Amino acid sequence: MKLTAILRLAVPYTGIILSTREQSGLRDRLFHLGVSQISANSRTYPGGYTKNGDLSGNEGQFSVGDCRTTQEVIRDISKDGFSPSFCTACYRVGRTGKEFMEFARPGEIQKFCLPNSILSFKEYLLDYGDSEIRKIGDAVIQKQASQIEDIKIQAATIKKLEEIEKGKRDLYF
Repeated sequence: MKLTAILRLAVPYTGIILSTREQSGLRDRLFHLGVSQISANSRTYPGGYTKNGDLSGNEGQFSVGDCRTTQEVIRDISKDGFSPSFCTACYRVGRTGKEFMEFARPGEIQKFCLPNSILSFKEYLLDYGDSEIRKIGDAVIQKQASQIEDIKIQAATIKKLEEIEKGKRDLYF
């Protein structure tokens, strides 16, 4: 846990990613120290993503420590006030490599990341979330949308959320 905190402080603009090797409790605690990305429902062996694949992890490339389903991971992180992001906007608009770092180093990327995370999470909730996750997720979205500092981006995010509610998809900044 100390290493994660040190990395976050030393390199605040970098992503810190956890695999499903770690136990769920540790993964949940590390989010509070700055982990920015985790995998969920991972399969680590050939054929693992077939209908009959399971999460035993015994025959895989590595043992799986967190066997929660994607829905369970999303529910659990949402209960802690975090939201998943399914966003691919940076890749699609060319904010990659050097261009991405020009936004990331000074912290400007958050002008895109938070709104895009909110929008992609809303799509997920409407398309795949059960009633419990929708309720928890909508509360997280409301809170996070209110925390967007740029008033114009906040208003545009709220407008896009309304469009998503009406069935529009694939909206991003």
